[in-house]
Amino acid sequence: MKVSFIKESEQKYNLSCTRDDGTTTSAALEMRSYFKHDLTHFVVEKMAHINYGFFGQIISGMQVEELSPKAIKARGDTMNSREQALEIIVASLQKTHPTDTNAEEFVGKMNEYLSQLSVAKPQYFTVGFVKHVLKEFDELLRRWHTLRHGGILTITF
Repeated sequence: MKVSFIKESEQKYNLSCTRDDGTTTSAALEMRSYFKHDLTHFVVEKMAHINYGFFGQIISGMQVEELSPKAIKARGDTMNSREQALEIIVASLQKTHPTDTNAEEFVGKMNEYLSQLSVAKPQYFTVGFVKHVLKEFDELLRRWHTLRHGGILTITF
């Protein structure tokens, strides 16, 4: 699947996904709430080969709008343990600064937190994985920041 993050302004971007069968889904989103979260989902899901996360659900035919927190809440959907772990890891990683984060400390604290929540630690969640995610996330952010309005960051899932 081809995933395009289109910089509309400093406040808005468009997330556009073109599946391998040619079907598409897209949505205009606000930078402050969604950009880093969506980009982190992309990196984590791709590197961990996850098919049940946000982008895996897009591949399976869901629309971007169907995966918004508001839409999920309206449907009454709940997350299983592996989905909870993914969301917790993504939410925590999106708040880090890739070059200032100590992967060993981060993994240790996250494992402790997941344990306190009685959420199983995913097998993919290792120090090496976090280092790789942070490096890729940093590179994608660097590419994003070089774009002007209307610029497109296209990556393959």
